[in-house]
Order: sequence, then C-alpha cells, then structure tokens
Amino acid sequence: MLEVVRKICAQFFSLAFSLKIVSLMTLRASLLRELDNPRLSVDRRAELCCDAARALENKGEYEQARKALAPYWRRVGEHPKLTDLDQSTSAEVLLRAGVLTGIIGSKNQLRDAQE
Repeated sequence: MLEVVRKICAQFFSLAFSLKIVSLMTLRASLLRELDNPRLSVDRRAELCCDAARALENKGEYEQARKALAPYWRRVGEHPKLTDLDQSTSAEVLLRAGVLTGIIGSKNQLRDAQE
C-alpha cells in the first residue's frame, strides 16, 4: 500500500510540474500550490485534478484537461482508475473522463466515443 501511495505522489508531483509549465497562466495559482502539498489525501488530490481538468475544459484546452486527469485516466477508451477513491470522488473522476471522452472523441471523430 505504501508503495502505491509513493507512486501516486510521484505522478502528482510530475503532473503539478507539467501543469505549471504548460498552463501556468490558465490555472489558479492556489490550485497548483495545493497540488504541490505532499500531505494531501488520495481523494483530495483526485479532486484537485478534477478541478484542474474542469478549469482547462472551460477554456477549451481539452487535451490539457485530459493530462490533468492522467494519474486516474490516461486516454479516451480506457476506464479511469478509481482504486482507493471514495464514492463521490470516483463519481467526479468518471464525470470528468466522460465529458472529455465526448468532447475529444467528437472533435477527433473517434469511433464509439459518444457511446
């Protein structure tokens, strides 16, 4: 279990760094600072990733939004990883992945993306 937590934390630090570089002007600085906090719970990190994804979606940056969810959802057509997330956090990850699947799938005319 500890190894899984370490792996997730490493992914989030990488994600936070990537988001800073790619979307520094797009995302709220407070959200990025909070993602840097190593003491966040697994659920809070997922919630912040969803917040980042939603902010990027609202700006039309759909691929960046998908990347914000990368620790939980890698690509369209793949099921999100919901291990260790509570029910409401899992629902938010599924919602964000579903919204992005529809948008990215429609934009790129991906087969079965609207299913």
